[in-house]
Amino acid sequence: MSRNGKPERAADSLNRILSLQIGPFLRAKGFKRKGRTFHKWVGENCQVINFQGSWTSDRLQHHFTINVSVFYSKLYRTQTGTDFIPEFPIEPLCQWRQRIGNLLPDHRDKWWTIALDDMTEVLGAELVDDLERYALPELDSRVEQEPSRSGR
Repeated sequence: MSRNGKPERAADSLNRILSLQIGPFLRAKGFKRKGRTFHKWVGENCQVINFQGSWTSDRLQHHFTINVSVFYSKLYRTQTGTDFIPEFPIEPLCQWRQRIGNLLPDHRDKWWTIALDDMTEVLGAELVDDLERYALPELDSRVEQEPSRSGR
């Protein structure tokens, strides 16, 4: 972010959406933020929402998607043979993982693009709506159903 408050990179625009719109929305739902990932523990399991950037992004355009996942502590202990449970599990450690696009009505992988000078409020509102209508209900339905093995 530059001194005048304008983003220097398109990724800064996504970070602004995460700070001003997504973060407050998810915090109100009990999530904690670590970088571009949000976590919510429900009993021994953790709901994970991760905003993943694309390697094709550059300074002027940032491409990203949303990963929605559940980390199951008991299954993790069984798989790893350890009693150590990470406080903030990273998305690849989660046993149930899905891209938000597969939860949307089109059921297709979805990537958003944000440009350096884009207005972020409209995109932020769309992301909050998608999280509220599709991701959170799916996470809530899966967080209590511990699978016997990993899966998508």
